[in-house]
Amino acid sequence: MATRNPAVPTEYPARIGKVAARELALNGYTRYEQLTSVTGAQLLKIHGIGPKAIRILDEELRARGQSLAPPAAPATAGIDRVDATRDLPEGP
Repeated sequence: MATRNPAVPTEYPARIGKVAARELALNGYTRYEQLTSVTGAQLLKIHGIGPKAIRILDEELRARGQSLAPPAAPATAGIDRVDATRDLPEGP
């Protein structure tokens, strides 16, 4: 029989669920302050973390005057757009 990892203490409320709290801890997130450097999208990639857990964590962070990291800018940010029609021949 496999042994279970002992529960790692976290600051998170029980309402995020045992699996979410455990998986956050196993991924190195045990304090709210650590969540300010990660986006919601990144957290959603962790097994056991769903939209409900993200919403609860975001509410808790906001109550503390903090927030999750903002989403990254699109890869095209800062790149000039090229007119795709520029080199097309004119009509028939």
